[in-house]
Amino acid sequence: MNMYECTVINVLLLKECRCLVMAVFEQHSHVSVWWFPREFCQSRFGEYRESGTNSCTLISLILADKIAKEQIFSQKAKTLPQRAVEVFGDAMNEGNTVYSRVFESKDDNGRRRRAPNLNIPEAIAALANSDFIEFQLQEWFYTHLTASPTKETYHRSVASRIAQVLKLGVQLFRQPSSNTRAKNLFAALIADSRTTIFIFEFPINIISFFDSHQHGRQSGAVVAQCSIDHLEDLCSWFVRMLDDVYKSRPSVYEISFLTTSADAPNVIPADQIH
Repeated sequence: MNMYECTVINVLLLKECRCLVMAVFEQHSHVSVWWFPREFCQSRFGEYRESGTNSCTLISLILADKIAKEQIFSQKAKTLPQRAVEVFGDAMNEGNTVYSRVFESKDDNGRRRRAPNLNIPEAIAALANSDFIEFQLQEWFYTHLTASPTKETYHRSVASRIAQVLKLGVQLFRQPSSNTRAKNLFAALIADSRTTIFIFEFPINIISFFDSHQHGRQSGAVVAQCSIDHLEDLCSWFVRMLDDVYKSRPSVYEISFLTTSADAPNVIPADQIH
């Protein structure tokens, strides 16, 4: 329990289902973390929760798209804004709904489609074909990291490399003078078949992390946040969280950067990034 300085319970009301969601707050160094109860995660929340086992990529992209369109956070704080929880819940519902419609349909031979985890292009295509979501994000470029799970320095080295990739993405994103006023950059990270999302909000110098999965027997989704200056701390918390919760030390991490349609024309073309 010495990993965090304090624990606070934030009670928030989800208007859509008229239920209370109690988020447990923890402070890990410079990183603020909110743990939700197990009922608030992609596989347990909402009407289409049974479709939520493999819908994390859709949920992550929908959430990013919503935050691109609305100012959710105003500053780093110990209390998670009510609107952040509502938008997170909406993203779970909508992601599960899209997934259900795609994979509960039948193919030309009358067989139900298999229900795999979606990669980023597949998820973007599914959202583009949705009749109730106006999805406006585009994939910019992606990369992947490999690691040795048995290495003693695994936690430190992987966290450092993830942070380096994210910093490079920010540097390249803000390099063109035409893009210095852009508000958001998004990085979807896929590890061990789980997709999570990092959201950079430049006007307030904050990076937020959203993970819609259940974490162990007691905890549901989780949100973490820190200033962009402390990005390394967030990456370190993330890598250790995977090991602590899932006993997972992934050997491959895929990181995909996404931008809004408005910012896309201003960024360095993906084929010029090496």
